[in-house]
Amino acid sequence: MRYEDEVRDEASSYLGREITDAEWNEALPPAQRKLDWIISREGDLDGERRKPYYLGKLVEEHIRENAFSKWCNTMNKLNQQRRMANETVPAHA
Repeated sequence: MRYEDEVRDEASSYLGREITDAEWNEALPPAQRKLDWIISREGDLDGERRKPYYLGKLVEEHIRENAFSKWCNTMNKLNQQRRMANETVPAHA
């Protein structure tokens, strides 16, 4: 099995579901950059940080962070719409 396939399997396992191609293509590059930064700063722990599970966890974290960010943005838009709707309703005396 290829390293990237193992990483994807690990990330899917952490998420508890399959990762879509779009999620994978978006999450892998920043997760790899984060891993490179961690290794440059802290070392690779005798190769432990280069194992598929480690990058898989970083991919999973990126996907969860994106999902939460999108949810927050959606909730913010809904709250703004509600406020605007309430402002346009005339006040009753």
